[in-house]
Amino acid sequence: SAPNTAAASTMGFTDGQYQPFGWMEEAAGLSVDKINFVMCMLMSYPLGLAMRAIPTSMPAVRHLFGGLIGLAFSILCFRWETIHLFLQAFGTYFIIKFGGKNSHLIAMVFCMGHLTVSNLYHRIYFWGEFALNINGPLMVLTQKMTQLAYSVHDGKSKDDKMSKYLKDLKVTDVSLLEIMGHTFLFSNVLAGPNHHFSDYRDFINGDGRAKTARGGIAYGLVCLLSAFAIMAFSRMPEAIGYDLDVHNINEYHMSSVFSVDFIRGLVLLWAGMLLYRCTFYFAWKISEGANCVAGLGYNGDDAEGNPKWDNLKNVHPTRVELADNFKGVLDSWNCKTQEWLRYVCYERVKFQPVYATMMLSALWHGPYLGYYMTFATAALYVETCRKVRHNIRPYFVPEGSKTSNSLYYVLGWLVTCVFLNYVVGPFVMLTVDASLKFWGNFRWCVHIILLVTFIVLPGKSKKPKADAKKTE
Repeated sequence: SAPNTAAASTMGFTDGQYQPFGWMEEAAGLSVDKINFVMCMLMSYPLGLAMRAIPTSMPAVRHLFGGLIGLAFSILCFRWETIHLFLQAFGTYFIIKFGGKNSHLIAMVFCMGHLTVSNLYHRIYFWGEFALNINGPLMVLTQKMTQLAYSVHDGKSKDDKMSKYLKDLKVTDVSLLEIMGHTFLFSNVLAGPNHHFSDYRDFINGDGRAKTARGGIAYGLVCLLSAFAIMAFSRMPEAIGYDLDVHNINEYHMSSVFSVDFIRGLVLLWAGMLLYRCTFYFAWKISEGANCVAGLGYNGDDAEGNPKWDNLKNVHPTRVELADNFKGVLDSWNCKTQEWLRYVCYERVKFQPVYATMMLSALWHGPYLGYYMTFATAALYVETCRKVRHNIRPYFVPEGSKTSNSLYYVLGWLVTCVFLNYVVGPFVMLTVDASLKFWGNFRWCVHIILLVTFIVLPGKSKKPKADAKKTE
């Protein structure tokens, strides 16, 4: 029988080292790296209650409590690789203090460069090893540290044209203790999600929105239950003896676009990609809950005066899976990364901000050509969707109408399911050869449809400028 990929994976940097939760590996059917992650996140919930008990009048104690526990979690999960988090945090602090007026740009180059080197190291020495490593936390920390550097730069800037969005997130100064606390907060160090330093400082000091924060524990527990419901769902195929590892999709040959094998391949692709996304759903939901229980994540009150705890929500699983267009997927997936891209790039780059943002996103994800293949195809997908929305949608839903058309929604959902799972294939396969084989198995049908549709449909015509004389 085929080996259990999850249980068979190892961590080269922890081989032979003591693992306190190693005894659970066989019973759980998970590798020790994943067990360590889950146990640390579960411990974050009661520790979050303890964090709430420490008064905000003792910020240093709160920094140390949250940071030292997070450091212990990181050492348990990643051992010596934890030094990367120290290096990123210390380096950013040093740059902020002594980097001058271009400190934000220097910090961006430093953090992105450090992340890229770490990615390359794991690509070379741990290729094919499906184990959690420091790159996940380092990706989140890259966002946090670059945001912080830009916030401090904005705090010293005298630019009157700065948008309100950027002004609201200004930071005038930061201490080393605050940076260490922000880096190693136990509920956030392993899976994030990213958040602004101003949110963390308010959480520690009880300032800003945190002054009126109430509740959050019940919301956090709901996130925890959601995470385990997602895990249970993702283990169902394995429980009945059916292997739906997305990497095995390539084993199915599509002899004809109209054959049964092709339709079966599409169904298997959808199921495999869904289970693959469940790993992200689980990590993001359990982390979101842990942060909320600790008191981080309050987002003000809604229109009825009820507290909102969605400031650290990184994904909307049902919106992703039920979206009837690609934009709906993008708006609901990895939300805090999108906020980071907007903050450090899109809001600041004057020339071609969209393409600059896409390039930064690709670089942040890592040195795998499969990522770039997905991003390039996704760009074509986005542009084609705009044309479809402009030219075809009005036949189903009148322009300006707030009501939905059931037929248009169902068709849109089916197309989105097929196209999304096809487009992100290289994101999972990583290599060019595997990605080309993956797309080739589906006869490049989505690429062909996208290209033909993009060429045939006209773009949205620009409205002519009104004659100035007629308006006088």
